[in-house]
Amino acid sequence: MKKVVFFYYDEKLINMKDEKFYIQLKKFFRAQGITQQQVGEAIGTHQSYVNSIFTGRNPIGKVVAQKLHDIYGLSVAWLLTGEGEMMAGGAAAVNTINIDARGNRV
Repeated sequence: MKKVVFFYYDEKLINMKDEKFYIQLKKFFRAQGITQQQVGEAIGTHQSYVNSIFTGRNPIGKVVAQKLHDIYGLSVAWLLTGEGEMMAGGAAAVNTINIDARGNRV
């Protein structure tokens, strides 16, 4: 039995399995109030590259997947394949994470 990741976005419950991978990723960061610029700075890349991931133009590589895991707690396997749980450790729900001014998880 697979868990389904849900989170609240604009006070609407989102079922993450009903949407394309890159849309799920974009909504995750938007729900946390983290901008593409902040993600880029946190992982050491440009906002334009982050945008290309969030729009489905570029896949996520292993190095970026590991950085997103280390900083935001996202599952490396999910980032690379779109399969399994979104959050590392099998978290079933995402409410908020604590971030600093640069978008780094604290």
